[in-house]
Amino acid sequence: MDSRPFRLMLILATATLAGCQDLMSRMNEDPKEAAIKKGSENATAALLGKEGHSRLLGDYIKVSGYNWVVLEGVALVVNLDGTGEDPPASPLRALLLEDMRRRKVEDPQTLLRSTDTSMVIVRAYLPPLIKKGESFDVEISLPDGSKTTSLAGGFVMPCDLKEHAYVQGGGTREGKLMAKATGPILLATGEGESESQTPNLRRGTIPGGATYVLEGMRKLTAIVRNDYRSAKLTHRIAGRVGERFHDYDEHGLQKPLAVALTDLKIELTVPEKYRDNYPRFQQVIRNIALKESSVEKHMRVRGLRDSLMIPDQTEQAALELEALGADALPVLKEALKASDLECRFRAGEALAYLGDPAGVDALREAAEKEPAFRVFALVALASMDDGSAFQALYSLMDHDSLETRYGAFRALSEANPNDPNVQGEKMPGGYSLHVLRTSGKPMVHVTQRKKAEITIFGASQQFTTPMMARAGQKIMVIGDAGSSNIRVVRIAANEPRQVREVSPRVADVIKACAELDAGYPDIVQLLVSAKHNANLPGHIGIDEMPRAGRVYTRHLPENQGASETTVGSENQMPNLFETGIKPAGALPVEDSEPETELEAAGSEAKPATPFMADLDAKSGKTSKTSKDTSKK
Repeated sequence: MDSRPFRLMLILATATLAGCQDLMSRMNEDPKEAAIKKGSENATAALLGKEGHSRLLGDYIKVSGYNWVVLEGVALVVNLDGTGEDPPASPLRALLLEDMRRRKVEDPQTLLRSTDTSMVIVRAYLPPLIKKGESFDVEISLPDGSKTTSLAGGFVMPCDLKEHAYVQGGGTREGKLMAKATGPILLATGEGESESQTPNLRRGTIPGGATYVLEGMRKLTAIVRNDYRSAKLTHRIAGRVGERFHDYDEHGLQKPLAVALTDLKIELTVPEKYRDNYPRFQQVIRNIALKESSVEKHMRVRGLRDSLMIPDQTEQAALELEALGADALPVLKEALKASDLECRFRAGEALAYLGDPAGVDALREAAEKEPAFRVFALVALASMDDGSAFQALYSLMDHDSLETRYGAFRALSEANPNDPNVQGEKMPGGYSLHVLRTSGKPMVHVTQRKKAEITIFGASQQFTTPMMARAGQKIMVIGDAGSSNIRVVRIAANEPRQVREVSPRVADVIKACAELDAGYPDIVQLLVSAKHNANLPGHIGIDEMPRAGRVYTRHLPENQGASETTVGSENQMPNLFETGIKPAGALPVEDSEPETELEAAGSEAKPATPFMADLDAKSGKTSKTSKDTSKK
């Protein structure tokens, strides 16, 4: 009898049974374990350089740490001229009274009842990479229902800023003390680029009014994709970043700036060269090769040399070359001879972050001629500790546009803060005055965000007369028609009248006002008023700086016409030129690790609904309230 059919049936039955067992095994496999297994397999394939897996780190990681943590507190504003109120009993008032007693304020109830004071909500957005002792902006608003009519002239008493969040089941949770805030309130002037920036007497800011108090620095974190989860891959990625970016410890030993903490998480320390443009650092590490032989590297550089000379490919090519490090210098220098401005600019930008000043002229040209490149060119010049870069920034302070002038000034003051030409003078009210001997039309720049700073372009510019303007509630600036002097007069209740007579030079008048206790908001008021009354000879700008995300018209070769492209985005804005306002979309990326105490506890933070305002409306839901017996 032929046994072959029987053997065939036996084989088929065995295979079917094995298939069923395999299917049952996969059905019973834990999804988490399956994902880990799949991640390990993908990671191994990537490390071996198998086809279908990327050779650049950016396809395996996401970088987090860009979120701006919302901090809030409640504070007392003093120095109001009868425009304040006695706030009604509420949880907010109770919190404020508790804080005032803790600070040993004498008779806090009487102080709160005065119409020269008001209770306010203090809010700030803690920026990435901030270090202990560094400052950031504060926003001041009134609680819903407040009858305070104006915060003009107000000074915010010291206030603690903490993170607050709603927790599951109701109530709120308060985080640790992260910052302290105080200072004079600067009201919106109605000036500037934003059309929505209308005068508002019930809201304001304190530029640089908060100080970070925690030890260390907020760092960036690289999170490896879940489908490539592997300790081996995570350590390889950290190693590749550490090879390219490292520092030295106190013994002179090399210290990598990337450390693998888990099988998913890598802690990144941003090098000082990228400190004013950390989005650039993220772009560069994403373009580091995961695995590459010397032959592969050589072939890739040859291809990048060609791409660097093609306008719509030059940005990506420059980033990959910058990620290679010093080996890319010869290729980047060749591109400085390109006929296209965009190609020269991208090469000069990469060279700057590699510490080579060969591209300074290309960066100066880009900042001078093309607004879309300007912000990136200026911050690249600021990254270099080189005399030719400083000289380029000096020359740009004579430019026709104020944004270029002030952008060059800010870049130079960051790159070389001890330069006597930009160092300026610290005024008694906590702001700085910079008088620059520049050529060109006279201009004045003031800031409402990040720092309190007045910059005068053209040291000899003068107010024109006749002139009558206020610098706050107590100081008048008076210039009679035809007079060669200007009188600065302080008139206040229970004070002797004080007068300073100075030249019409804008700087001299500002200094005279400062001698009579004018604060930064008072000086801003004076300058804006002088502009409206045609007493300033030139343009005045408020936070008038170069921006990312502008449109550039790219000219195509061989008579192919032109195309428009957007250069960068708001999320790629160099932090040197941030306005201090939390950028839209600057939130943690997916799969990011919790960064703050409250995030780690699983709290649901709601920055869109301010905690302090909501607390006032939902007094029964706070976990921390104090009794306020001021009104029964």
